[in-house]
Amino acid sequence: MPQQLYFGCCKLLMLLWLGTAAAAFANGTTTGKATQAAPYRGMVVSIHPLYIVAKQITQGVETPLRLLPASNHGHHNHLAPRLLSQLATANYILWMGSAHEPQFNQAITKVGNQANSVALLRYLPSKLRKRTLQGQATATPETHTWLDPTYAMGIATLIAHSRSKQYPQFKAQYMANLANFGQQVQQLQHTQRKVVPKPINYIAYNDVLQSLERSANLRFIGAYSKEGTAVSPQQLRFIAEQLQGKHVHCLVLTSASNPLHVGKPINRVIVDPSLGAHQHYPTALAVLTRQLANCASDSL
Repeated sequence: MPQQLYFGCCKLLMLLWLGTAAAAFANGTTTGKATQAAPYRGMVVSIHPLYIVAKQITQGVETPLRLLPASNHGHHNHLAPRLLSQLATANYILWMGSAHEPQFNQAITKVGNQANSVALLRYLPSKLRKRTLQGQATATPETHTWLDPTYAMGIATLIAHSRSKQYPQFKAQYMANLANFGQQVQQLQHTQRKVVPKPINYIAYNDVLQSLERSANLRFIGAYSKEGTAVSPQQLRFIAEQLQGKHVHCLVLTSASNPLHVGKPINRVIVDPSLGAHQHYPTALAVLTRQLANCASDSL
C-alpha cells in the first residue's frame, strides 16, 4: 500500500476511534470542567518526545509541563517533591505506560491521581514487539513508539480530542493545531522517503529504533545488547558473523560511551531516540533520519 494512502487510512481510523476514547476519558476519568478557562499548568507529560508533540497541539491555549529532563528516556526516573505536587493537581497526565515507565506509574499512584492518567500504550497499543538481539520477535510490546510518525499523529489526535472535550471553548484552536501537525507529519514522511530512497542495513548497540524503521527505510541486522546490560561473548560472535556475511551500512549508537566491538571498518553514528535536543517533533525526526542517511551515504 502506498505510504500516503497508508497514512490517510490510519489517520481516519484514529479519528474515529480516538473520538470515542477521548470522550470516555473526558466524561468518565477527569476532574477538569468545561466551564473553566484552560489552565496554564493543567497538563503534564512525562518524557520529552511526548512533550514536543503536546506542545504543538496545545500551542496558543496552554503550556504543558514536562516532568522529566529532556535526556531522560523514562525507564528510570525519580520525581522531586515539587513535581509530585504538580502531578497531584494535574487534570491531564500524559505518559507512555507502565511497560515503558514503571516508576512513573508508582508516582501517579502515590499522589492518587490515576483518574487523570492517560497511558498511551493503553489507548494506542503498540503493534510492534520487542526483538531478541538477533532480530526474532518476542511477546513484549515495543515501547519507543513515538519514533513512528503515524503513531505520533495518533498521540496528537488523542490530545486534541481529549482536551477539546475538557475545554470545548478552545476546540477550534486544538483542531487547527492538529491539522497543522498532520500536514507537517505528511511532509516529514515525504522528506524521509526522499532522504532514504534505499534501505539502510544497520546494527544497533541497543535495539531502540524499531518504530522508526518503516518510515526511515531501515533494516535491522542485530544489536549488541539490551538497554542497561553488558555485551555477551555470544552476541559478539553473532555480530561478527553479520558483519562478514551481510552488507551493513551503519552502526547506530545511543551514547558516546557505548563500548565498541567492531572487527572491521564501519560508519557509525550517535543518535538520541529521546529527541532531547529538539523542540519540534517533525524537525527532530527529520534530523534523526538525516543522521542515519549520512551514516550510510558512502556504502549504499
